[in-house]
Amino acid sequence: MTDTPWLTTAEAASYLRMSPKTIFKACRDDKLKHVQPGGFRGKILTKREWLDAWVERHTQGGER
Repeated sequence: MTDTPWLTTAEAASYLRMSPKTIFKACRDDKLKHVQPGGFRGKILTKREWLDAWVERHTQGGER
């Protein structure tokens, strides 16, 4: 990964150890914060802090 704060869906998937399809679907369904500078068919970009927040929202179990 580069020094840029912006990650492609493939880089985001690698960061979270998930499938790129999972990241794409979360973006498509507006569940994961992202930008698409090129419009509807443009490249999807997201940030690590947005990915971390998304995962935190889906955390289950643990102490209550």
